[in-house]
Amino acid sequence: MRVTANRDVCIGAGQCVLTEPAVFDQDDDGTVLVRLDRPTGETADRVREAVGLCPSGALRLDDDRGRERPDGRERPDGRERPDDRGRERPDDRGRERPDDRGRERPDD
Repeated sequence: MRVTANRDVCIGAGQCVLTEPAVFDQDDDGTVLVRLDRPTGETADRVREAVGLCPSGALRLDDDRGRERPDGRERPDGRERPDDRGRERPDDRGRERPDDRGRERPDD
C-alpha cells in the first residue's frame, strides 16, 4: 500500500500527525508531509485510520497496483457510509459548505 497527500487540499488539522507521527508531519504552515509513503504492519493500520480521520480528504491510499483503496469514509463499493452523509467538512478556501446553501452572503 502507498499513501499520498494532496497538499493543496490539506487544511492543516493535524489528525494524521496525531494518529501516526512516524508517517505524517506538518510543514511550518501546517500542511501535511508524508515521511514514509509505504507503511507496513501496525503502522499501515494506523495510516488507514489517519486517512479516514482526515477532515479535508487530502490523504489517499493506493494498493500496489495503483488502484485507490477504501479509506474508512467509503465502503468497498464506493458509496458513502450513512453516518457520513450531510457531515460538514471544514473548508477555509471559500467553497460552499452544506450549511451555506440557499443563504445570501454579505457583500464584502
